[in-house]
Amino acid sequence: MKTIRIKPSKSDLIVPNPDNGFLALSHDGEEVIYSRYWKRRLDEGDVVTSKAPPKTSKSK
Repeated sequence: MKTIRIKPSKSDLIVPNPDNGFLALSHDGEEVIYSRYWKRRLDEGDVVTSKAPPKTSKSK
């Protein structure tokens, strides 16, 4: 299944995530399974695609 990383388009917008028990989508972004629901949210401007957060490396 195709996945995409998305986040709410506005910081004050609460977008329910049906894949996670309808809890609010994280404002930092989440990886979700691309579905008709997320396509509608993208088309309506409720969410935007986002890049993955930078990986932190532990150096000693």
